[in-house]
Amino acid sequence: MLIDRGNLVYNLVLEEFAKLAQIQYQHLQRKVGTAAKGRSVSIVRKCPPVKIFLEDIPQPITIELFVVRDLSHPLNVGRNFLGRYQGKLEFS
Repeated sequence: MLIDRGNLVYNLVLEEFAKLAQIQYQHLQRKVGTAAKGRSVSIVRKCPPVKIFLEDIPQPITIELFVVRDLSHPLNVGRNFLGRYQGKLEFS
C-alpha cells in the first residue's frame, strides 16, 4: 500500500490485485491526472466499500476503491484517506 500525499482524488487499486482479492466492482470509465506532466490513469471500475486491515490497528478500515489498470503499487491511498482516518505523515 502506498500512502500518496500527492493523490488528491481517489483511493486506487490495481485491477490485477482487485481480481486476486476477489473485490467486486462495477464498470466505470474516467481519466484522472497524475503528477507526471501530461499523464493520466484510466479508472475502469468502482468498488463498493471494502474492509481492510492495517498492521497494528485492531479494527478494519472501510475504504472505497476505484480500479485502475496501470498502477505502480497494488493499493494507492491519498489525502482523502489520511483526512478521514486522521492519519499523519511525519518526516525526520
